[in-house]
Amino acid sequence: MMYFVPMSAGFSYIDPAITSYLIQIGVGVVIAAGTAIGVYRSKIKRALKRKQDEETAPAAVRPAEREKDEVTAADLLDDND
Repeated sequence: MMYFVPMSAGFSYIDPAITSYLIQIGVGVVIAAGTAIGVYRSKIKRALKRKQDEETAPAAVRPAEREKDEVTAADLLDDND
């Protein structure tokens, strides 16, 4: 029968250290969310810009058809040149 009787709200003690931890968790979540949004925003922006550049560039200058501008270790170690 005691399960059906509403209980009064009890008072609990919140230690100042717990409050500090809660503030740190909140700030951490805000910083992590901001960083994630910024990273994904720049990735999406870069992908859209790359797609737009490929569509507007003439066929001779498209990025997929350009010569390599960078030298890799495999290029330096290749004996065929």
